[in-house]
Amino acid sequence: MSPTATVQRIVHCDWGAKNSKRVMCTADVLNGAWFIGTLSEAGETRTLLQRIRNGLDPRDRVVIGFDFPIGYPQAFGEKAGLGSFVDAVPIFGEGKWEHFFSKTNDANLVSIYRPFYPRTGKPKGSTSEKLHLSALGMQRRDWFRRCELSTSNRDPASPLFWTLGPKAVGTAALCGWQEILQPLLADTNRSFQVWPFEGDLNSILEQGHDVVVETYPAEAYNHIGFPDYWKGKTKQEKRRKRAGDILGWAEKNHVSISEPIRRQIEDGFGAEAKGEDPFDALIGICSMIAVVKGVRPEGPEGFRTIEGIANHEGWIFGQQSMPDSQK
Repeated sequence: MSPTATVQRIVHCDWGAKNSKRVMCTADVLNGAWFIGTLSEAGETRTLLQRIRNGLDPRDRVVIGFDFPIGYPQAFGEKAGLGSFVDAVPIFGEGKWEHFFSKTNDANLVSIYRPFYPRTGKPKGSTSEKLHLSALGMQRRDWFRRCELSTSNRDPASPLFWTLGPKAVGTAALCGWQEILQPLLADTNRSFQVWPFEGDLNSILEQGHDVVVETYPAEAYNHIGFPDYWKGKTKQEKRRKRAGDILGWAEKNHVSISEPIRRQIEDGFGAEAKGEDPFDALIGICSMIAVVKGVRPEGPEGFRTIEGIANHEGWIFGQQSMPDSQK
């Protein structure tokens, strides 16, 4: 990495459809080591990328991670005739893509140009995955990006265009693409580039750009040593039991943590279920720090050369395991 492309700040945003479900964790380099200093609401999303550079030297670089899909299934991109994700996002919502960001409960209205479904699950039994796939003209395997499939470390993630249920990410993606990615990609003077579509991590940094990456806390748990398929983040006591893993990881990797955040870790982030949001924001930034430090590869060897990944699907930052079905 070039000395003029030093990563000075890492930000991880645990992302939800509502502003109250968007929490960001920030880490800076202090005295040559990473320091996790703040956990806070993300605030106004349309100004987020500008705000996170506050106080930095123009030569300092930022890596920011978002917990929403950055990419779409290869089968979708090819069926729609799209060349690449970064070229496609700016046109969504216009022309034949006018209704792209509008969820619908009517499977007859679902198409490649309006893929997000359903809007609600009511009345019960009125929506189904089968109807969705049929309307898209896709097989179940085509519904997922490769990085979303199950691995030896975790269960499968939710498919991008399905918007029903607690694991569904579609609504968060809709908000993230409109509020973050569309303004970013429309800016001709943008400092941020989108990984891995516009290069590997070091090549983007060496060109003098900041970096946007996709994260997935369920994947990141494994990166800092949680048991395989760990669940329980909505319960304070289970979050509290992971305090030793988190603090042990930080000590091992020479990462310091502010006292207020350390107290939250030891407390399990409060009694309310919403404590899972700052918890995931913190776990995600630990994983990101490991990748930026070079302790963990950004992906499997040669992953960007696999057909469809670098133009359509993208990848989860730091995920080393290929999906079980791809081995």
